Amino acid sequence: MKRRINPASMHWTNKPCMSVIQGDRLIVETEPYTSLNSLTYGSRDAASLELDAMAGFTLTLRIDYGFRAPEDECGIILKQNSGHWCKCSVICREENQTDIACTEYDGGYGDRSSREIGAVIDHIYFQVRYWNGNVRFRYSFNGDRYSDLRWLHFASEGQKVTAGVYACSPGNSWFDCTFSEMELADEYA
Repeated sequence: MKRRINPASMHWTNKPCMSVIQGDRLIVETEPYTSLNSLTYGSRDAASLELDAMAGFTLTLRIDYGFRAPEDECGIILKQNSGHWCKCSVICREENQTDIACTEYDGGYGDRSSREIGAVIDHIYFQVRYWNGNVRFRYSFNGDRYSDLRWLHFASEGQKVTAGVYACSPGNSWFDCTFSEMELADEYA
């Protein structure tokens, strides 16, 4: 059974200076020199809002974004712990290129798969399904028809993970993004 998520019921891991919750919408303004992976020299942690840990679920949401500089990004994050996590994101690569990407990090190492979507798109829907330690990331431009981005084995069967949203600007930049239409099914659907 699906239910709408009120962002006010989620927990900040790293709260940005500027954020607004309006009903079921979360608006975030990123801060310069923030990232998830600390591979960027001198970066601070990305703004991140998370749900309680769960063993099986489907999370679906819409993200509207207005990137200002290369490497600005936002998306969904899943965490097993601080050293093992994965993300599904939309990333500004350059003025005329935006990618959707899935990256998994484990013990300081990461791998990534990505797909170019062009720079004229300003919103995207993401869906992550987690069951028996497996993850399936999907994306859509209209919220109805989803395409696979990546499948991966992420954790031991039955292990709980946290899911949430994040936004960051690794360079000297900032941008606004809105997370909305967040729905959660308690089990893999």
